[in-house]
Amino acid sequence: MFDKIKGLNLRKTFFLYSAMLFNVLLGYVITKLNTEYLTLTEFGMYNLFINTILFIGVFFSLGLFESTSRRIAVEPDKERSRELFGTSLVITLLLGFALNLLILALSFFFDTIFEVNIGFLLVMLWPLAFGILLQNMLHITLRGFNFTGLLSLLTMAPRFCYLLALIALIIGSIYTLYNALLSYLIAILFITLMISALVRPRFSQMGRGYRALLNEIKNFGFHLYFANIFSSISLHADKLILAYFLDARQLAYYSLAYTLTAPLQYFSHALTTSAYKNFAHYQRIPKRHLAINALVAFSGAVVLVFHSEFIIIHLFSREFAPSIPVFMILTIAFAVSALSVPYTMFFKAQGRGKDVRNITITVQIILLLMNIILVPRIGIVGAAIAALTSYLLDYALYWIVYRRVFRK
Repeated sequence: MFDKIKGLNLRKTFFLYSAMLFNVLLGYVITKLNTEYLTLTEFGMYNLFINTILFIGVFFSLGLFESTSRRIAVEPDKERSRELFGTSLVITLLLGFALNLLILALSFFFDTIFEVNIGFLLVMLWPLAFGILLQNMLHITLRGFNFTGLLSLLTMAPRFCYLLALIALIIGSIYTLYNALLSYLIAILFITLMISALVRPRFSQMGRGYRALLNEIKNFGFHLYFANIFSSISLHADKLILAYFLDARQLAYYSLAYTLTAPLQYFSHALTTSAYKNFAHYQRIPKRHLAINALVAFSGAVVLVFHSEFIIIHLFSREFAPSIPVFMILTIAFAVSALSVPYTMFFKAQGRGKDVRNITITVQIILLLMNIILVPRIGIVGAAIAALTSYLLDYALYWIVYRRVFRK
């Protein structure tokens, strides 16, 4: 009976959440290896490289990924769904080629803008950048299929392969910043292409698929495209601002705290991902869904806050002690952010792209302004405070709009 709570599939939720937790564990091990075998400056460069590609990649989604996911979620014909996926896959590969070219162009003047110099990494690794865009497309699209097993595999397999590659670098005594990033990109590309094949995309009737997706983008996806651009500011702009105003050491402190606390949202994402297909047909979010989500988020936050010093100093090193205040603030911030996840996913499933766009743009403008004001004055603590404030505002706005629109 517990698995049949209205609007929820707790078996799928916990399966996906277990994959996410395993992925977090892998992430902790990988972070430990990177902080052990890379210098503090190199670790900051490593994080900036990845966040730069993630940030730029958002501009190449064009609302396609969310549109494909929602169109598949409401499509009753499985073969038709695979046709839509095949069309989306071809378009994504074309967009990925354009992304690669932009990364190459950016590499020639990146170091003149930012204090953390990664231009040489961009110029050497640009051909593999499209793998991150492809991974993002597949992650969102599998939600529409409700393929929890493949989504779980996509969640943990790239990082597992990456960990194996890092161990090989240690054994071969060739653990360098370049080799670590090269392994990261190859692992993502290999797993993403493999899982894409397992979905069994169909490339027939691509004209029909293109027209259906274009219509969905116009009515829904394009609104989310702008929302996702501003959401990426929340994920990556803080690190870019830190790289502009501060040095690589400060960026490393913040990146470690961010990496360790962001998983607080994972249960919320697992819960709403497994319910996404149902959300497309429901009129309200089940109250038990919201209650379970809040309980798990704040229970996790309490555990992290009370063990913050042990996690930072004993699991990593005393060199990262400046991360502790940021760690505690971001823990609360991500717990609050988890409260917004069910509302965001429900609005997407319902096709309310304009509401998501308006809320997201409002919140991210506030976040950007607070980062610009606070980071030069109080450094990484200012970035953490900006995140907490923006997440509180995000939750408040979603709750207000939800009550107004779906109360009846």
